[in-house]
Amino acid sequence: VSGLVATIDWRLSFLIHIVALVGIFVVIFGLDEPDFSNEAAEGEPVEKENFLTTAKKIPGIVWIMMICNGLISMLCMQVDLSSSYVLADMGASLQMISVSVSLAYVGYASGGLLYIPLNKIMKKFTLPAAAAISIVGQIICYFSTSPIPFIVGGIISSAGYTVSFTTVMYDITVVSDKSAVTLMNSILMFAMSFCAFFSSPFYGFAIGVTGD
Repeated sequence: VSGLVATIDWRLSFLIHIVALVGIFVVIFGLDEPDFSNEAAEGEPVEKENFLTTAKKIPGIVWIMMICNGLISMLCMQVDLSSSYVLADMGASLQMISVSVSLAYVGYASGGLLYIPLNKIMKKFTLPAAAAISIVGQIICYFSTSPIPFIVGGIISSAGYTVSFTTVMYDITVVSDKSAVTLMNSILMFAMSFCAFFSSPFYGFAIGVTGD
């Protein structure tokens, strides 16, 4: 939507974030605070939760999954960041470039719908399957010489990334203590955003080293 309204006035694209106000009111008035208190046996002291005690409950494999997901975010983010420039070099019109930005989120939404049927088929191999989908999309983008294949590749890559992210969120919730779920999700989102921030510097360094 922001891509479409940007064709009218680029400032309007920022107003889309006003929609988030609806979510804020839903969270404040519609969601109850979950009870993660530890009920100790009679006569035993209740352990007070803090960051360190909660972090100790997160299995090592979960830390690895969160770090890997952050690295994947860094590698995939460049498709979104550079797509406008690539499409402009391919001769795409301003309207097509704006629409392509919106279509990327169609890919993200499609990935959310794809997760359930793909998980039923692939089961424990859902994450590798999601990575394969994302890789196929990026390969299409790499070899594209015109706007349409590039946009299609971006949609496929976005769908694969969403399935990957959803799988990671589900898996880390299943294998960990419920009292650590909130902290895990916070660290997961931090890792994604932190690594995505370094996407452009990383690719800039890679281009400087490889010359391509």
